[in-house]
Amino acid sequence: MGMFLIIVGLIVGGLATFAYVYLIGFGCGMNTTGCKSELIYLYFRHLFFEEGLIYLTVMAFAVMLVIGGFMVRRS
Repeated sequence: MGMFLIIVGLIVGGLATFAYVYLIGFGCGMNTTGCKSELIYLYFRHLFFEEGLIYLTVMAFAVMLVIGGFMVRRS
């Protein structure tokens, strides 16, 4: 059960990160040079707006799953 929670937490966190980066990088277009260098700036700039708050909520849930999985494995 603990390993299942850890794996699900990692999958949820990975998918949330992918979706968030996809959403904030959506307006960049294909094969542009400026978007990749500005992606980390966009990541932190949008972190406290609607997309970022949803992302932080999902990541908090994913972290709780992983921590819960480790706690179940220890007991």
